[in-house]
Amino acid sequence: MVSRGFDISDTYYFVIYPETAQRFPIDEKLGANLYAACNKVVITTSAERLEVLQNASNAWDGELKKATSYELQQLNNGKAIPYSNWMCEEPGCGLMENLWLNLTDGAIRCGRAQFISEGEKSKGNNHMKQYYDATGYSLVVKLGTIEQNGNADVFSYAEDDAVVDPNLRKHLAHFGLDIDCLEKTEKSTLELELDMNQK
Repeated sequence: MVSRGFDISDTYYFVIYPETAQRFPIDEKLGANLYAACNKVVITTSAERLEVLQNASNAWDGELKKATSYELQQLNNGKAIPYSNWMCEEPGCGLMENLWLNLTDGAIRCGRAQFISEGEKSKGNNHMKQYYDATGYSLVVKLGTIEQNGNADVFSYAEDDAVVDPNLRKHLAHFGLDIDCLEKTEKSTLELELDMNQK
């Protein structure tokens, strides 16, 4: 039996209410400040949603993420990671979303594409998985999901599972990133899964 799923996509608009019912796409045409403000509203997690997310691991898959058992050895290669404007470093790719930071050497590569609505996929060319296959560097964190409290999407290819990195603050600092200066800018994998399950 083949399992057939469905995909969900959210679209957000800027609306001036009650003056007009016209909807404006959230893009650079709004101007830098308004565009930034709209994006902040879109990615901000409400208190109600936080409560749902706290319970979601048990509700959807019955288990909480475990701390990684992978023995991470970080390379002293002098690489410093900027706080924004990340881009997949795979030659010819250039994607600027769905990016993962390899915690061994600081390589930034895109993740795999995920279906988000019928006929539509998120951007991703699976370059981080290919990088792991070539190097064996297993532990990665999804840029854009890192929160100051240490929550983030972390994946261990060696364990083939989403994990918790209890030393994430230290591992990021190795590349010049202060976790207290990072801001969540993308939905986590759990949030994307929750969106699909709720719809």
